[in-house]
This record gives sequence, structure tokens and C-alpha cells, in this order.
Amino acid sequence: MGYGFVMAKAKVDVEGVFERIDALVRQHGAIPKAELRALRKHLPALLSRLKAHGYEVGTNARVPIADQVARATSGGPKLINTMDIAGASAREIKEAVADMVSRGVLIRVATDAGVGVLANSKRESVVESADLASLLARLTAAQRLVRKAIATGSTVLQTDAGLSSPTQVASSSESLMIEIARRVAASATPLRVPELLRACNGSSVESKRALLDGARRGLFALQPESGMGRLSPHDADWCPQGPDGTLLSWVIASPRRTGART
Repeated sequence: MGYGFVMAKAKVDVEGVFERIDALVRQHGAIPKAELRALRKHLPALLSRLKAHGYEVGTNARVPIADQVARATSGGPKLINTMDIAGASAREIKEAVADMVSRGVLIRVATDAGVGVLANSKRESVVESADLASLLARLTAAQRLVRKAIATGSTVLQTDAGLSSPTQVASSSESLMIEIARRVAASATPLRVPELLRACNGSSVESKRALLDGARRGLFALQPESGMGRLSPHDADWCPQGPDGTLLSWVIASPRRTGART
């Protein structure tokens, strides 16, 4: 007569598994392949806890792709296929980047290595799309002039070559800031940033710089866009970004200057 023995399954240390997964995702951005095979079967049971920690969970647990992409592009332009995004496929990365570009979180930037993306928080370092045509015209004219100078053994004026000294740049920004303040003071109602800056005849980059500088000095105040999707992409290029990522699209008289209560 034989005797059958049933081996009891070892009880899973759920808390220990969760802590292991959490530590791996924090360190690597996702569960590394070497660990994934043993831990994947526990993901469904830990789904709610992992999501509560802000992780994306599917066949792996990972830091959200958008967060990883934002980190990867915060220091400078990155080509999509060179970004190290843990636990994500090439298709997922491409889709996430396209979504972030459409929402204005990322900017497409042409580089010598190809077209990459840059975090919108670094927008001050790019030439705005609205200024590219005029930039190309200036560069073409400067190239023609420099070739003529080389061929004739002469040189060119900095202003004719499109170069400006730091003093000239500061003077231009100061003039723009004064003009913005004058127009705001003369208006009884808030002014739209895109129309105001275009009317001041500066580039969008230097105009936004002057706008932010004037607001810091208390010459006027900036307010965010109140409605969703009201700004066209062209108008959005002229609006600086606020601390919370919203576009600042209205200029009003400074409360400190009008005596209004804040």
C-alpha cells in the first residue's frame, strides 16, 4: 500500500516581492530582464500598489515613459533612437515622444546628427519656428558677404555679418522691455502676448526675454492662458512658459504700479 504526499506550496512573501520590485524600478527605471522572469508573475497581484507608487505596469513595471523621456531631454537635444528608456519598446518611445511634442512638453530640434527632441523648459536656447525664415535670410546674406570679403582680401562689419556684441543685445532687450511696458500702461485692458510682442518688432526669443525681465522688475504682470487649445502653434511660440508649465499669454498692469490688491 502506497502513501501519497502533497507538497504544500511555499507562501509568497508579498511585501518582500513588492519591496524588491520597487527597489529595482527606482534604480533602473524598470525591472531588468535578468530579474523580470521571476518577478513578472507577481505583477497582477501588485498592480494597484505599483500604480499607487506612480509606476506603469504591463508585462513589466517601470517609471512612466513620459517621465523618463523628460529626464533624458532635460540636458539637451536627444535623438529618439538614442534615448535610454527602461522597459519600453521602440514603438512605445516613439508614440510617447509624439504625444509630448503635440502637447508642447517637447520641442523638435534639428541637429547635425538628425532631428531630435528637447524639453520645453530649455526653450530659451532654441530659435523659435517663427524666426527661422528671417534667420535663413540673414545667414544667406552674411554668407554671400563673407565669401566676397575672402575673395577680395577684405573683411566685413559685425553688424553686416549679423553679429552683435553683448552690449548691443542688452540694449535691444532693454528697448523692447520699455516698449512693452509703454503699451501695457496705455491699455485699459489686458493684452495678448503674441499680438503685443509681434507689434514690438523683435524676434520671439528676445521679445520673450524682455517680457520676462520686465515682469521680474514689476513693470507689468503675466497671466496664464485661461482656456484649453485657444492658442495656435504659431501664437504659442511667442508665449513664455510659467513655473507650472502653462503658457503665459496675457500681460496686465502690475498690481504694484496700479495700487491694486494682490
